[in-house]
Amino acid sequence: MAVVMLVTAMLVVVMVGIMMMAVIMVAMIVATMTVFGMIVTCMFLRFIHVAAAGISAAFRIERCFDLDHPRTQPFHHVFDDVIATDA
Repeated sequence: MAVVMLVTAMLVVVMVGIMMMAVIMVAMIVATMTVFGMIVTCMFLRFIHVAAAGISAAFRIERCFDLDHPRTQPFHHVFDDVIATDA
């Protein structure tokens, strides 16, 4: 009778250990996917930021969006430079 109880206790310990390992593996997978999602989101936002900053008169891209103006408008971009000139 003691052997049966000992074997049963060992099986319970092994099953609990397997369940704990399964929970830890799922937690690691969720954490990895969360970090991957954050990296992809940051890269996407950086791409959007660079794409939005690229529209200016310096690259002559502005005319693509203003169809009623044949060329860029230099007077619309007078105060864009914030670097002071040397006196």
